[in-house]
Amino acid sequence: MDGHDGSTTSENGPAGCPLGDPVVTAGMQPGTTLSNGKGGPGGPGRNRIEIARFEDLRPWSQSRRLASAIYQAAGSAGFRDRDLADQLRRAAVSVMSNIAEGFGSGSSAEFRRFLRYSSRSLSEIQSHLYVALDQKFVDLKQFRALYQGAAQIRELLREVEATWAEVWR
Repeated sequence: MDGHDGSTTSENGPAGCPLGDPVVTAGMQPGTTLSNGKGGPGGPGRNRIEIARFEDLRPWSQSRRLASAIYQAAGSAGFRDRDLADQLRRAAVSVMSNIAEGFGSGSSAEFRRFLRYSSRSLSEIQSHLYVALDQKFVDLKQFRALYQGAAQIRELLREVEATWAEVWR
């Protein structure tokens, strides 16, 4: 599995927790840490993970990839509506920016609120993609890839939000 920087991640999460551990979800990169200082049912530190940087969050790295793909599609010669292209680009940048901004807030409630903003921007991307498809600015293959990419990121956001709520209970 690729890490956010192209490196290979291990199959175990922090403190020897397997990736299936409820705290180490698909939304978080293995080997990163987020601590609530409480420990878990397995003893102190059992569910202790630390996320040091927003770049360690899988939804952020996936949204970075989606933004790159959207920039490529919206910049193609066949994409003739500059306003729609700009809206798509702004929504894609908004997804990753809201993840970073929420993470930097230092508040669990704020972080979760910004994750929901990111999810809304993903819906905006998906809606704009229909217009791009209808106007033949993107083909069906591009539409499906970008639309699915947005859907997958939304699922990762849900997983991170649920995990964050569990860790900070």
